[in-house]
Amino acid sequence: MAKRKPSLEEVTWMRGAAMGVVVLLHVLGYAVAVVPGAGGDPFLPMASVASLRFARQIFMVITGFVLTYQYWGRTVEPGPFLNRRVQSVVVPYLVWSAIYLTVLPALGGATGIDVWNPWAVIEALLTGGAMYHLYYIVLTLQFYLLFPWWIRWFQSLAPKRRQGWTIFLAAAGLVLLYVDFHWTLQYTSSAKWFLYRDRFLAYYFVYFLFGSALGAAVALADPGRRLSRRSVWLGWIAAGIAALYVGTVFVVRLKSGWSYAGAVNIMQPSYVFYGIAVSMALYLTGRWKREHGQERGWVHAVGRFSFGIYLSHPLILFLLEQNLFAGSSHRFWWAETALLWAMTMVLSWLLMAGTNRVPVLGWLLGSGQKSPWRGRAVPAGRSLSS
Repeated sequence: MAKRKPSLEEVTWMRGAAMGVVVLLHVLGYAVAVVPGAGGDPFLPMASVASLRFARQIFMVITGFVLTYQYWGRTVEPGPFLNRRVQSVVVPYLVWSAIYLTVLPALGGATGIDVWNPWAVIEALLTGGAMYHLYYIVLTLQFYLLFPWWIRWFQSLAPKRRQGWTIFLAAAGLVLLYVDFHWTLQYTSSAKWFLYRDRFLAYYFVYFLFGSALGAAVALADPGRRLSRRSVWLGWIAAGIAALYVGTVFVVRLKSGWSYAGAVNIMQPSYVFYGIAVSMALYLTGRWKREHGQERGWVHAVGRFSFGIYLSHPLILFLLEQNLFAGSSHRFWWAETALLWAMTMVLSWLLMAGTNRVPVLGWLLGSGQKSPWRGRAVPAGRSLSS
């Protein structure tokens, strides 16, 4: 079996940058809510939301990239592979779901879920409904379930040169996003499968596919080849062009009478190109920084604890919103937004950096501590409980 490849510091840098954008987007949700009540125009905060809706795509690209890069040339046994993800991802997900379902209401928040109804709790756990951001964990788990078979098929493309299948899947993913976007605008439905359509892997498969293609390319490339600064600039020029495209679509649709929600819908095809372009620009930047010994810094520090920060930051943001600006006129909402973002990032990082030093607790909260059973060998096809 091939040895595990060394970790790529550019991935940590990408995670840190994407995590900062995720938190900022959730903080902008606060601005979108308070600006109209303060007599202001919501255009600026909504335009900010429109320009930053690429973070989830970046994490999907990273997931496909890291797994494909690490397991390229290796045999992936489904049992041990999935058992490791249960310990490192599912357990912290369940812990934080329980926190949001129980602690948040006790602090004055509302989840809209009856915790005394077991079916409602099960539905929340299966769909990531315990808090607005947990859907992404459910989405990622679907890719984990598919990956042991996905990597075998994906590796078979290289020697047999059947890249046409990759192009077909990418096109199918784009068509699915496009059809769903227009369907969403024309119809409404109370059916659960429709309401949870964005929790299905199929709708975002194009991003995981791109990440896998990038991971395979890096795994097969000459490790001694260095990146030029020109490549980084070209990456950001492409991202800038995609940003202009997204901004143009946003303004045109608002002028055509679209609602803000429709104008920033993540299912729009324009966001596909935007998300992939920004992901590539961040990867090129992170790689260039690694090759020149500049990968360290606050973005890298955030990236080290990005999973735990992702899980915990809505709770910290909620507490800050409830206590920091209570009774404010929100006249200077932009300053409140900047302060909320900075404090949420710092406090979330401190929570994860602190618990990372505590055995078991750091594992349960997702700050990076290994499971107490991580070192124990688990036979293929079996779990620790079997």
